[in-house]
Amino acid sequence: DYQANMVAYVFNLVDLKDIHEKDLAFVPVTDVIQLSDHKDSLLTPALHNSSDYIALTGKLRARFLKRSGYTENDSIFVYNLENDKLVRVAVKDAEVAAVLNAYSRTNDCPCDQYLYMFGFTMPRSLFAEFPEHFRNSFVDLGQQNRFVPGGMKAIHWEKISNDQFPFSKSSRQAEVRALRPQKVAKKYSAAYEIDGYKIFVQDYIESLDVMQVDFRHVMIVDVKTNTIVKDMLMESSEGVNPAPLNGGLSYDEWTDYGSQFAGQLLTGFSSVIFGFENFSFGGDAFYFMAEDDKFIAFHTDSRH
Repeated sequence: DYQANMVAYVFNLVDLKDIHEKDLAFVPVTDVIQLSDHKDSLLTPALHNSSDYIALTGKLRARFLKRSGYTENDSIFVYNLENDKLVRVAVKDAEVAAVLNAYSRTNDCPCDQYLYMFGFTMPRSLFAEFPEHFRNSFVDLGQQNRFVPGGMKAIHWEKISNDQFPFSKSSRQAEVRALRPQKVAKKYSAAYEIDGYKIFVQDYIESLDVMQVDFRHVMIVDVKTNTIVKDMLMESSEGVNPAPLNGGLSYDEWTDYGSQFAGQLLTGFSSVIFGFENFSFGGDAFYFMAEDDKFIAFHTDSRH
């Protein structure tokens, strides 16, 4: 199950300029705290509030830190995959805040604490070198930085013939035949090698009128042993669909390299893949290349 397969987690970085016109970067950690309606346990100043941003100070800050499991002696490590940049901010130097979620408005308030996202805010200027909207930025909190500098690489796919995709070695052939589109406007395959593994992708696009990959088959091969270590299927459905491949292989218009990444994300953990699916709500996960269903979760309060 989810909890059993999750071996670690990271958070996302939200640009508050996008939702509340504030020059702040925000790390929502709502996913790891439990809210309570008891008057001595509230994380906002009162049961009902009418502000889109509430700085939590004094007892509320201490209550938040206790509830989240972090301390003033910890640090916030923010890492961007695209430019390999790391920013460290001490927790004691960050503001703790309750931020009204993007689907609520102050004129709909008073709002109870369940309509707020809780986390740390920092000056937006600290991340001037990060991509727009802080794309592909991830956050870890603790005493030591666990992000591996240069460990994750943007995947530069090599286009291969469909016959080179190792479908004959797949244990999920029957599922593929049942799930893939019957009418296909475009089918293509690609490969990428890193850290002793070769990642194979085979995509099916039902219509070229909509920029969407309808079905994806991902297989990862251990180069040394020539054995399949991962066999994944990704199907387009409500709220999730396979992401177009880096470099324009899926669509000529999608030419950047900001979607799929592979390599070592955190110290002490093996190589992972990321960015193979797009999610309307929630976040993707960093899937280990050779550890069955194990993953590093990407906690994102999807209400931003």
